[in-house]
Amino acid sequence: MGLQYKYTPKACQGDDAAFKGSVTLEGLHFERKMQLLEELEKEGISLSDMVKMGEGGDVDPMKAMRLMSKFVIKTKDLWVSADLKDDTQGIEMKSYDDVASYPKAHNVLMDVAMHIVGGSMGN
Repeated sequence: MGLQYKYTPKACQGDDAAFKGSVTLEGLHFERKMQLLEELEKEGISLSDMVKMGEGGDVDPMKAMRLMSKFVIKTKDLWVSADLKDDTQGIEMKSYDDVASYPKAHNVLMDVAMHIVGGSMGN
């Protein structure tokens, strides 16, 4: 296991945050990042699409959904743990599977995936 760090998803930031807490992630090693980008290219997801999406640019909605799904799936093994709470429902999430099983938290999965892939591209 490599470097680990905490990340606070956007859904946990601000006064009106939907959740409280953070997730602990394993850092994306440079060689693995290159392999991931190559795999995504082979699956029809170009680097320019990734950059556009990361910058909030115009990307076909179906392509964006496919892109996010692949990001989430390909980065889920970098989740070490979660410490997220939805106080309105009394729900605590301690793992990727907990977050993935709670529909209200699916935006957290996408945010974390974009952080891992986008952050690793220097954005």
